[in-house]
Amino acid sequence: MEPTNLQVFMGEVNKTAKTETIGVYHQVPFRMSTWNFERLEGLRNYMSEPRNKVLNSLIEIALDQVFSELEKGDENIKNAILSECAKVNAIQKHDGSGDLDND
Repeated sequence: MEPTNLQVFMGEVNKTAKTETIGVYHQVPFRMSTWNFERLEGLRNYMSEPRNKVLNSLIEIALDQVFSELEKGDENIKNAILSECAKVNAIQKHDGSGDLDND
């Protein structure tokens, strides 16, 4: 059985695992609440990892949880959300920005 994204992330936090980041990334500026920023910075400083890598891991863990809950809920809602995901996937173009090594 494959480890979950949460298990992989906790392995990185505990410094018992190391992962490589691959794939296409998109620059998405946003503001964070102070308390979340403090926790993010605490994690990334302890882990000695780029902020973007930690953020991507945390977002992936959260989305895994949300989509897991969608599987248990209303089929129409799940399908509507997946349809919106497919629309984004169909129109997106990578502009070369968002290299995780440049944060």
